[in-house]
Order: sequence, then C-alpha cells, then structure tokens
Amino acid sequence: MDSLFRDLFQDKRYAAELNMALLGDKSITEKDVNIDSLQIIDEEEAAKAVAFKVKGHSVLTLAENDEIRGDMPALMFIHYTKVLDRDHHAQIFYGNTPLKLEMPVHCVFYFGDEDLEPESEMIIGKKCDGFYFGITVYNANKIEQIPELRECKSLLEYRRLVDTFKYYSKILWTAEDVADATIKKCLAQGILEDYLVANKDKVKTIMEDHYAEN
Repeated sequence: MDSLFRDLFQDKRYAAELNMALLGDKSITEKDVNIDSLQIIDEEEAAKAVAFKVKGHSVLTLAENDEIRGDMPALMFIHYTKVLDRDHHAQIFYGNTPLKLEMPVHCVFYFGDEDLEPESEMIIGKKCDGFYFGITVYNANKIEQIPELRECKSLLEYRRLVDTFKYYSKILWTAEDVADATIKKCLAQGILEDYLVANKDKVKTIMEDHYAEN
C-alpha cells in the first residue's frame, strides 16, 4: 500500500499534520540510526528537513509546516505536527554563549503486530551547526492507545480511508468501481471530506492506478 499512502497525500495541509514512515522492522533503537548519514537539507530554513538512515533505510523527515516533496525515498512518511508541539529544547553553545533553540521531534511510524519495548524517543545529536533532533518511534497499528495520536483526526480518518479502499478491493471487480465506492463511502461518513471533495478526480485516478498495479 506504500504507493497509495504516498500519492494520496501530496497535499500541504495533510503533509503538515502527519509524519509517518512505513518500516517493517519490529524494533528500532538508537544504534539502528546511522547518525553519520545525518544531513541538513535546507540550512536557510533552520534545518526544516533532515535526512538520516534507520536500519539502513533512508528517511527524510520534514519539520513543521514543511511540504512533502516529490523526491521522497521509497519508504513513505507523512508529517505530523501535534507531537512536534511538545516543549523540547537543546542547549547549543556558540563560543561561550548558550542559546535555547527548539529541538524538533520527528515521528517514525511502523506497522507491526508487536509494540516496541519501549516505544522510546531517541535524541540524536551531531555537529551540524549545533543542530539536535529527536525521533519518536510508534507502532501505527496501536495509534488509538497513544494519546497524542488519538487526537489526530486526519491520521485516524486516513487509516479509515485506506481500510475502506482495501475492503472494496476485495469485493468489487473493477478499479473504477473500487475507487467510486471508496470515495462515496468516505464522503458519506465525513472521512477526509474536504480533501476528497477538492481532489476527487485526482484521488480516483490514484486509487485506480494503485488497484491496477496490485
């Protein structure tokens, strides 16, 4: 379903709400993050985008209000701001002058049957203009158990849209019927209503293409 996840949400509004990486690994620890690969994508924007590796997979994280880009790595992730709103700061020194700078917390999601033990936050630091950032790893299948994510309306609706698509893919025979039924059902239930209304033709094409490929 990676391509469906990626293609449906090339939309700045939803890109600014979610940050999700589809990692199949059941456990990710700090030693799995290749800090040497950390690079600042946009220094002028105070490191709004950061690239690094998790278990050998390239991951590009997007800071708050940044936009999902077309050249994303194969693993899909979407930006989520509510978790980023937590008050994290790093003590950065330029000479003898301490500066308090906000430290973004990026959320990496994976899909699995098991919880991470524990689902921990990793604080990653590297001398990249004194920039520090944190990574929080979540099991996306357990989002209803996570208070911050339980409040994310778009993430919950997004999962319902994908589940609806998967359901109709099993019982209907044509790509057009699957796409039409999915969109109709989601609109009737108010799932991503404004997004689907504004992008109905585009979403339908994406779903039909995905159905044909799978």
